[in-house]
Amino acid sequence: MATDDPSHSLRGLLAGLRRRVLLHRRGLAALLLAVAVAAGVGAVRAPAQATTTVWVAARDLDGGGALTGADLRRARLPEAAAPAGAVTREELVGRRLSGPVRAGEPLTDRRVLGAALLEAYPGRSAVPVRLADPGVAELLHPGDRVDLMRADPRGDGPSTLLVPRAVVLSVIRDTPSAIGVPDGPDSGGIVLVAVDAAAAPEVSAAGVAGFLTVALPR
Repeated sequence: MATDDPSHSLRGLLAGLRRRVLLHRRGLAALLLAVAVAAGVGAVRAPAQATTTVWVAARDLDGGGALTGADLRRARLPEAAAPAGAVTREELVGRRLSGPVRAGEPLTDRRVLGAALLEAYPGRSAVPVRLADPGVAELLHPGDRVDLMRADPRGDGPSTLLVPRAVVLSVIRDTPSAIGVPDGPDSGGIVLVAVDAAAAPEVSAAGVAGFLTVALPR
């Protein structure tokens, strides 16, 4: 009569356990691989950010120039990166830039001459003035603080302080009559400044007469 061999039974049991462990390992490896692939696909196919249309400079532009359609290019930016005050193409064409603009820079209401330029300067008025020396205007940039000085029309006496720390809003290098300054013998040297509203009439009169100069305060 045959009897069971305990060692044979033990070997069979161990072999079965090994097979099960191998199967579980293979299944676990396949599961981990599937998870990794799914995670990679999910990262690649992440939902696209919402975008919006903005108008940017098609090339480097000088300040004071009137914008044309050829100066503008449509671009799309993520909504979170779009600048405040973005304007449409129709609102830009024909407007004058308040300062130089780099190619690709988004154009906003504060990059063109208009009421938005004064939002950062409450209680002030924008006044276009003609400087006695047109070359001085070439040294100024939007944001500069300048002391407006009244020059002696005869050239005999010293200049006197008219308005301290006026803010340069823009420098206009062509067709000054387009912004309310009469044409003179020199079409350059026109500066748009922000001054206290009470001083605006006097500054305007001195600027039209061409007896203004500027000094850079410390």
